[in-house]
Amino acid sequence: NGVPGPMIFQSIALDGTIKTVGGDEYYVKYTGSKRTNGGSSPDAVAHITDLDNGMYELHFVQPFVPMHTGTPETTGHRRSDSIVDLQAGKLEVNLDYTCGIGNLAPSTKRMWIKGGYINSHWEVAVKSSMVPSITMAEDRPLPQQFGSSFRNYDAIYGVGDSLIRGFVTTGPLGNPILRRSNFYMERDAMALNMVTFSDRTSFIDQMLQEHPELKNGNCAILLGGGMWDLAFSVQSIESHIEAIENYIEHVHNKAPSAHIYWKSMTSVHVSVFDEDEIKDDLARVIGARITLKYCSRSRAKALYEAQSELLQRIKIPVLDMYNMTFEAEEWHSRGDAMHYEDKFNEFLMDYFYSPDSAVKKNSLSSLYRK
Repeated sequence: NGVPGPMIFQSIALDGTIKTVGGDEYYVKYTGSKRTNGGSSPDAVAHITDLDNGMYELHFVQPFVPMHTGTPETTGHRRSDSIVDLQAGKLEVNLDYTCGIGNLAPSTKRMWIKGGYINSHWEVAVKSSMVPSITMAEDRPLPQQFGSSFRNYDAIYGVGDSLIRGFVTTGPLGNPILRRSNFYMERDAMALNMVTFSDRTSFIDQMLQEHPELKNGNCAILLGGGMWDLAFSVQSIESHIEAIENYIEHVHNKAPSAHIYWKSMTSVHVSVFDEDEIKDDLARVIGARITLKYCSRSRAKALYEAQSELLQRIKIPVLDMYNMTFEAEEWHSRGDAMHYEDKFNEFLMDYFYSPDSAVKKNSLSSLYRK
């Protein structure tokens, strides 16, 4: 469907000259003009390869996730199983960073007021002859699902930050509601590296004292992390990966009968943040600038890929949410580049831990609400 092969995108400097180096970070979406489903979601999102010569290779895919209705905190529309409309449409291009700024390591921007994000947005009409080739969701490999395993545990404990909390629970912070009756949450929000390692293991030891069933019962532990390392840590990715391996080994030694799983790093979209919306609240502005200074997709993806390589090597099952979240920019909580709406977390839970055994393995369509 569409023009065969990937689309080639050429970057141009401010003075109109053709750029011959890479380092720009774009987010590109396509929406057909005659689709029947409403909502605010695109029909396709581009996974982009930087060719390091000023050109970028765009591979468009139909997102795994449901279509956003356009109204926050409502259940999404089911995507069409048929081919995306190819008569015409529009491309939306967002330039987040340029000249490698998004990939700068922590502490390099210490004296910067902001993180160097640009947030320039363009839209262009696309004729039918230029509609990109789109790989449909049904033709893509799907992340592993764990419903059949998770339902058999007496208890599963999610341990980690607010991203895991949003996955495991719904409702207000002071009175959270479990999305699954055997899935519990222990919040431990901090970066994971060799500097913080002893604090993280101390938390695990305390948790095991409070929940001794984890040591010898029919239980599982869902670990995860990365967002605090992305936003706040000045330690290297190597320190993060070394700490993950040691952390998992520590958990295994302390609770040898518990099965260990890992919730993957998720993507971030700095484009959803608009400082003008909070400009009258100086404290929020300063806090947002600090939090988002290093929150680029290039760094998030680097953390995700490094984690994935380790976890594959040490044979830890992964709830792989990265591509799902990368393709779900519109599902962020308003103005929040890291967290996603409650209904999106509900979709993730339904996918990875289906609510009943009747949900067919590797079936996305059964999770969408009509």
